[in-house]
Amino acid sequence: MRRGMYKLATGDVETLRARLASGFPPADRKLIELPENMAIFVEEIREGYRQGWEGPASDDLVIFRPWGFRLSDISTRVGIWHGDVDENIPLDHASYNLENIPNCRLTVWPGMGHLGLLGKWREVLAALTAENL
Repeated sequence: MRRGMYKLATGDVETLRARLASGFPPADRKLIELPENMAIFVEEIREGYRQGWEGPASDDLVIFRPWGFRLSDISTRVGIWHGDVDENIPLDHASYNLENIPNCRLTVWPGMGHLGLLGKWREVLAALTAENL
């Protein structure tokens, strides 16, 4: 899969844009169809594959291996923002993290999908820079 995505990411930009826009559910498609969001997303995808497909493939594997620590050992404040219609990562994952990370706060965005940050980045930035994450 990552080899195929590498070819797409490093090929024609218009083809990449079209494939990205068509591959998302409605909640995300509304965000990705805005030209400024599409430009950011295309740049991000292309940068991720700039040095080849092996790095993104390694990332896929790392998330399924032990990380060398328990979530309950995290001592810093943690904020999680999650769209309730995210089709890539179920809300159950965010809820699990909330239950297992001390000093964690979960914000659920109704009607938002996996790309919710594109529409909510100001809200997240404000929370990250506030005293009371």
